[in-house]
Amino acid sequence: MKNESPQAKILNKLSLSDRGHLISSIICHYQDQKWIVVHFLYFASLLKILRENVPNSDRDYTQSLISADFLLPDGIALALYYEHYLRQSPIKWFEILAFMIRFSHLALPNHNGTDFIPSFLDALEERWINYSITLLSAYDTNINKPKTAIQSEIEALKQRWKKAKFVSGYNVAYQARDNESFRKELWEQQTLQWENDTNVLMVATGSPHQELWVEANKEFLKKQWYAVFTVGGLIDFLSGREKRAPHWMRNIKLEWLYRA
Repeated sequence: MKNESPQAKILNKLSLSDRGHLISSIICHYQDQKWIVVHFLYFASLLKILRENVPNSDRDYTQSLISADFLLPDGIALALYYEHYLRQSPIKWFEILAFMIRFSHLALPNHNGTDFIPSFLDALEERWINYSITLLSAYDTNINKPKTAIQSEIEALKQRWKKAKFVSGYNVAYQARDNESFRKELWEQQTLQWENDTNVLMVATGSPHQELWVEANKEFLKKQWYAVFTVGGLIDFLSGREKRAPHWMRNIKLEWLYRA
């Protein structure tokens, strides 16, 4: 609706499907139009949109989320906020406890990228779908992530998803993140030769840069037939550079505490 607030447009855009149906929907959507954009939204990103006097860059970020083909909810904090949004009333502490120990369920599923992307790639393998993976990553010596890290990241992906065709990954300095160099490098990857494949592009340069870059380069990415996923720090976890919380903490929705 025209009078919807940016918050309402984004929250109404979030996918409510379970993981299996969502993966099937994404695959079918890509096969129909040969290109797709999937973003993830977590609570900290939503806070940028909710504050007063939102700067232009965050307005552009808002638009990039709204225009995505799929917007996936990421994390328990966003799910709790969504519950508050639906009820228009605060959530009681005992309700939060019930959600954490699985005595009750939230309306919004948690499709965090760290779990969802591996499940999506596993589904491509299991369904014998030909696919390629291109990785755009960012290095930052300030956080001890050297430029050479991308090679180990690609090798880690190759070990797990053996049927994928891997395009050489491209790395860019986190502080600079030159968009034109990004585009030139992607064009040289020549994924057009795989027009009958599902060409997965994982953009791992941090939010909101990655979403803004995808929005600004949509026409270019369409010509490359990409299934675009903005994945943030996912690759650090998949390659083992960062460790996830133990399973027991994830089961009671406390992974955010472990990361903090």
